[in-house]
Amino acid sequence: METRTDSTALKRLFYRGDLADDHGFKRLLFHYRFVNGGDSVPVDLRSGVKELPIDPRNTRQEFFHSWDVYGFTINPGDKIEHWFEVWDNDGVNGSKSARSTPHVFEAPTLKELAEKEEQQSEAIKSSLKQNIKEAQDLQKELDKLRREMLEKKDLNWQDKQKLENVMQRQQQLQQEIEKSTEQLRESQQQQQEFRPQDERLLEKQRQVQELFENVLSEEMKELYRQVQELMEKLDKDKLQEQLQEMKMDQEDIEKELDRALETFKRMEVEQKAEDIAKQLEELADKQEELAQETEQGKSDQEDLKKRQEELNKEMQDLTEQLDELQHKNSELESPMDIPKTDEQEKNIQDEQQQSSDELDKKQNKKASQSQKSAAEQMDQLAHEMKSSMQSAAQEQQEEDMEALRQLLENIVQLSFDEEALMEAVGTTSTKDPRFVEHGRTQRKLRDDAKVIEDSLFALSKRVPQLESIVNREMNAVNGNMDEALRLLGDARANERSKPMAADKQQHAMTSLNNLALLLDEALQQMMAQMNAQSKPGSGNCSKPGGAGSKPGDKAKMAKMKANQQALQKQLEEMRKAMQEGKKPGEKPGEKNPGGMGMPGMSQQLAQMAAQQAAIRKEMQKLAQELNKDGSGAGNPLNKLAEQMEQNEKDIVNKNITPETLRRQQE
Repeated sequence: METRTDSTALKRLFYRGDLADDHGFKRLLFHYRFVNGGDSVPVDLRSGVKELPIDPRNTRQEFFHSWDVYGFTINPGDKIEHWFEVWDNDGVNGSKSARSTPHVFEAPTLKELAEKEEQQSEAIKSSLKQNIKEAQDLQKELDKLRREMLEKKDLNWQDKQKLENVMQRQQQLQQEIEKSTEQLRESQQQQQEFRPQDERLLEKQRQVQELFENVLSEEMKELYRQVQELMEKLDKDKLQEQLQEMKMDQEDIEKELDRALETFKRMEVEQKAEDIAKQLEELADKQEELAQETEQGKSDQEDLKKRQEELNKEMQDLTEQLDELQHKNSELESPMDIPKTDEQEKNIQDEQQQSSDELDKKQNKKASQSQKSAAEQMDQLAHEMKSSMQSAAQEQQEEDMEALRQLLENIVQLSFDEEALMEAVGTTSTKDPRFVEHGRTQRKLRDDAKVIEDSLFALSKRVPQLESIVNREMNAVNGNMDEALRLLGDARANERSKPMAADKQQHAMTSLNNLALLLDEALQQMMAQMNAQSKPGSGNCSKPGGAGSKPGDKAKMAKMKANQQALQKQLEEMRKAMQEGKKPGEKPGEKNPGGMGMPGMSQQLAQMAAQQAAIRKEMQKLAQELNKDGSGAGNPLNKLAEQMEQNEKDIVNKNITPETLRRQQE
């Protein structure tokens, strides 16, 4: 039996096999069973058998089968064993069976997925950087060719060869860009096969894919075809014009490649943070499971020690991944707000090492407590990373929306100013001294356009909703304003240049108006996305921009909420530990002094009280800011702070009651 996997669908397998027997065949069966994982699969589907069609009289035959496991929820690390079983048709001695060698369908683990994604990402980034450099070199080459042609009356065979060389390089660049786009598509598809993605990240991936696909527009490809035709005719004047357009197109390509690279790097940071959080949750589950086995004392001591060492190594690997995440984030033009987790990482590793030492001493009860503490802190760290990334993304989105609004206003104003100048030029004689002033005004508007261009390009790297055409329209604005400025200077010597200047000003206005429409559309999309995230049940604040609120207040609230939720989980675990920690024979209601006799509990309680105090102070600070205008918008937060203060007292007094947990939930 032979098997192969569909390269475009990794969960679809194909089989081809040969059967041979002297008596013929009775039946052919296909078996499967989950040997690892499969927790998300119903028990009755974790193993199965399917009867396949067969010719009972044919003693030698070939069979084919396909198996699609998309019907299962396959999680990272799941393994499914599968094999074929054939029964002969021996009516005298009884039917006998034979099995094929079992094969294992193995879903990659979270770590393996992360490693593969890292390799693919590095390849894509390296390719993009090379493409950006080639686009820059082609701009210089095209500019050089255009200057050389200006100095010649006619073009010769050597000029044609130079141009053909440039066109070949351009085609090669186009192929490399398309190759990078395909690499990204395959990488995203492979990752999505085995890893359920957050909806926000899926949307980001889709937007990045579109950026890659739109680097080369259809208009650019048409221009290259036209240049190929003109090369055959050696039409100098038309080629000059087309070469200038090609140079501008190369600027567009460079910008879009630069934008695609930066957006890809931002998505990579978000994806890596999400991966690490999931790996932490998975590691916390393993650590908790080991803690239970250690406490029960039913497993072999050497096996417990070995498994703990393996978990220690996994945590060490995660700390290296967290360092790499911080490094990747620092390389972004606008780094994200990723929390520093060095202290939490060290605390987890210390707890793990302590559990290993205690296992060596056969102090399993203490080792179990250290293991549970490590698991809790892993869960908390994963939760903090997720909530921090979400609140940071939300805050960044609010800032980007505000920047987009301001940019939109500036573009509309620039369009009005250009229109006013165009009308003034139309009613002013070229001999009038005011005509010189109009030239100065055009230069000022060109400088304003440069400021808008820089802001727009920087914003487009953070906002995938901005279509690739926005930077092309901005280049068109610049090109037309430059031509208008040149023609206004020529008009003083040649009256015919005046209407040509007005035409260029009109084209600049058209591009500005197109830009305004594109930016408005992107802003509407971002607002709709923000509103969808703010609906009840989405886990976000439902009233952004309420009385007294400012951009960033919502993100602060989200961060405080995440910290409070993490603290609540710790308190619930602590209360449970206190209840289980009572010694046999204790009277009802009798307290076990010294933190219920459990080592390290007093220290943990002190840390939790400090965490609650920090959240309370942040809440009071925000309340003060909201009350500055006398609106009283911060009063509800002060009431929350009072409840937090009461909980601090409960924690300090080791009196974690159901009432304490109820206040936490409120």
